[in-house]
Formats: sequence, structure tokens, C-alpha cells
Amino acid sequence: MLIQVTKIGFRILLGAMFVFSGLIKLYPIETFELTFVDLAVASWSFAPFMARLLISLEVGVGALLIVGAWKKRILQGALGLLGLFTLYLIYLLLAKGNDVNCGCFGEAIPMTPIESLLKNALLAAMCIGLVLFDKSRETLKWQTWVGGFFVLFSLAIPFVLNPVKLSDNVHQSVEPFELDIEGIPKHFIDGDSLALSNGEVIVAFFSVSCKHCKNVAYKLTIAQEKYNLPRIATVFIGKEEKLPDFWKDSNSNFPHVFFKDKRVFKITSGKFPTILHIKEGLVINHWTGSTFTYAEVEKLSLP
Repeated sequence: MLIQVTKIGFRILLGAMFVFSGLIKLYPIETFELTFVDLAVASWSFAPFMARLLISLEVGVGALLIVGAWKKRILQGALGLLGLFTLYLIYLLLAKGNDVNCGCFGEAIPMTPIESLLKNALLAAMCIGLVLFDKSRETLKWQTWVGGFFVLFSLAIPFVLNPVKLSDNVHQSVEPFELDIEGIPKHFIDGDSLALSNGEVIVAFFSVSCKHCKNVAYKLTIAQEKYNLPRIATVFIGKEEKLPDFWKDSNSNFPHVFFKDKRVFKITSGKFPTILHIKEGLVINHWTGSTFTYAEVEKLSLP
């Protein structure tokens, strides 16, 4: 009896881990979406759907483990998911090192790739143990009905709790206007890497403590790797000692300067992030965090 209770306890714990891991990625989900674009396994437009579908799969596997329906097949599916996640973690470890958040528990519980590999090894051992030692394979009628409900529930819940924003504040073109550069440090304006008065450049205004700014920085990093973009530079407000954490969290690093003059709020209208596309001293496009959608990022690649 004690052994049977222990096996049930391990199965429920394993299922709860999958459910928690999936749901915690929903807020914020943008970093998870960008992972698929970064890995080149999804386009900008399909990444939001792919992210939610993977969360659905993770939640569904976890829910069915808790219910105990179709145990052998679901345990095999759980092992397959863990194998897929492990391959990603190995890639992440080789490509970016161990000093990054792997995203397995979203941004709520940062974990390094090695920490997550150890976690996956423990979960895989639990799966294998249940496959080998839990010989009760029968799925009861109530488990079939409840399991079927949870399959439908898990498919819907990521799209219900955090819907894909198909028309999220679509950017409208504006007439080019001259940027008021008063107050921006002169060495930033005249430097060889960033001359605002000539040539073409994308300038992003960020706060070092802003999560939305980190997501935009990650978007720009991916876009710069994929497309032939103009030069990119950043203007920060906030504490300079927090900048290394910003670069680490956003997987980015651009030429930058700290703007310690209150006139920055006039340029940005107090909105961070603000992104300006400047050509020959004129702002030809501008966005905030909510209008810098995946569709707008793709437009930057167009001639």
C-alpha cells in the first residue's frame, strides 16, 4: 500500500512540475516567443502560436499525469519533451554559456542551463522509474473522461489566459520630423559609431530596470543577426551599475550612453522603451514597446 501511494505521489508531483513549468512561461510570454525566432524554428508571425502550443503540450502532459490517464504513453511523451528541452539546454550552454536564464520557468524563477539539465535529469529518472515499476496500466472510465477534458483545456488555456495579439496597436506612418537632440551627450551624437545628423541609425531609449525594454533589446538583437539593419544604438536612464544585468537578461549589447538630463522625457514622452528610426537627421519612424510588434520588426528588413 505504501509503495502504491509513493508511486501515485511521484506521478502527481511530476505532473504538477510540468503544469507549473508551462503556465509560468505565460507571463511574460514574449521572451519565450523570441526564443523560437532566435533558434530559427519559427517566423516572427508564427512564434506566438508555437510558444503557446508548446505550453499547451507541457500543461496537457502534466494534467494527464496527475489524472493518471494513459500512463505509459503519457510518461513516454513526458520523456520526449524532456529530451527536446535537454537538447535546447545543451545548445544554449554551448552557444551562450552557463551565465544565462534558460527560461524553463520563465522569468519568475531564473535557472542556468546546468541547473535545468540537472532538474531534467531528476524528472527523467522519475519518469523512467514510473515506467519500470508502476505496472498498473489500466485507464478507468472516469480517467478517460477527465483526461479528455484536460486535453481540450490545455489546448485552450494559453490562448485564453494570454491571447495572441493579432492587431496590437498597429504602427501608423508619420511625416518625417527633426529630432530635438538638445541634452543628448555630444560625444554620443558626434561619435564615429553613431552620428544622428547623417546616415541611418535606429536609436532605442531604454530604462535599465524595464522588462519591456529588455524584450525590445532582444528583438533588435535577433533582427540585427537576421537582417541587414541600420546601425543600432541605445540611450539609457537609470543606474549604470545595473547595465550588465540588462545586457545579460536581454541577450544583447549595443553602443550606448546614459542620458541623465530630464529632457529625455520630452523626447520619449515619458514612454520606455521608445525606438526611433533616424535617417539623415530626420525621424522617419518611431515606436513604443507596444507598437514595436513582430510585424514592425520584419518591416525593418525591407528596402
